Amino acid sequence: MKQDKLKIMGFVTHDNPGGAQKAMAKLQMNMPLDSVEMEIVYLYGRKGKSMTNGTVLVRSDTSIMFRYFLVAYRLFRSMSVKSPDAIISFLPLSFFNRSISL
Repeated sequence: MKQDKLKIMGFVTHDNPGGAQKAMAKLQMNMPLDSVEMEIVYLYGRKGKSMTNGTVLVRSDTSIMFRYFLVAYRLFRSMSVKSPDAIISFLPLSFFNRSISL
């Protein structure tokens, strides 16, 4: 009996080639293709140098008022459609937590 592949979604804040992006790409490349399907999702896409191994939810040049709504909507929609078994994230949530505790 053939098993379904484990579906993993990896989330990174933006697609410029930094440490988190390179770590997620390395993780994706080292997943066993026969048992794991991994998709990288960048919340924001920037112009210029960028990673090409994932999906961008919102371009950074989108209006600031509209950008946050689009990220939330597209993130929810993407997760609903894909139904991942696991989520890996390189998001700066510790900074967010510190800023709201003031």
